[in-house]
Amino acid sequence: CASIRIDGSGTSTLDDFPDMFVGDMSLPGHIGSGECRSTAGFSLEYPHPGRTLTSTKVDRILYKKPTNGKCFAKPSRECSTSVVPLSTSTSAGNNNSVSQTEPISSASTTAFIELSSTTTILPDSVPPQCISYTMITDKTRHVSHPHYIWCDNAVFKSEPMWVRFSGAAGTRLTSGPMEPFHCGTQGTGWYNGIYPTSVGATTPGTVCYSWPGNLCQWSNKISITNCNGYYVFALPAPPACFLRYCTV
Repeated sequence: CASIRIDGSGTSTLDDFPDMFVGDMSLPGHIGSGECRSTAGFSLEYPHPGRTLTSTKVDRILYKKPTNGKCFAKPSRECSTSVVPLSTSTSAGNNNSVSQTEPISSASTTAFIELSSTTTILPDSVPPQCISYTMITDKTRHVSHPHYIWCDNAVFKSEPMWVRFSGAAGTRLTSGPMEPFHCGTQGTGWYNGIYPTSVGATTPGTVCYSWPGNLCQWSNKISITNCNGYYVFALPAPPACFLRYCTV
């Protein structure tokens, strides 16, 4: 959802469009208990979507209509909210690092995720990814964080990126099966493999993404390097949305 202001001339109004669907909440006198509810594990099929409809299918995820009820809100012209543009800020830190807060956008959500480009002086025995990597300190991907719809396709690309987790994000990917709807996302990514024990060693592994009824609904390959006191991870974009790497 977003607050918008539409300027300009013309005769078209919000009355020309279907009423807005309201669901998964209770409003006295409007939405009763158990009404207008979506179903976990299914994509929501919006009732009365109007003439302009774009539908994207994801393998093994079906559409399901919400439960019945008075699920529509009438358009209102009683108030408007100014739009405040997002901005980025850059600040220099210690340890030869520069941190930049970047707005990371997904299909329906904008989140601020801390990314730092870091250079560290280490012994010659470690590989280059232990010296140059991207630092992620985003607390919303920690296993203790509640469910929000954020997707790591906005952070990672098809080519793996070497990252190190630190601070409020934790220090490594969570190991073992992970319940969905945590870590700020729906499909929670957990590491299904072993960590390298030797300094400088790199181990390939698999990240599984949990979904209701299937703890490994999707998966992708990653690599982990032991950097003598911490790990760095070569992570590609997840195979779908809304999926995310979970940390601990």
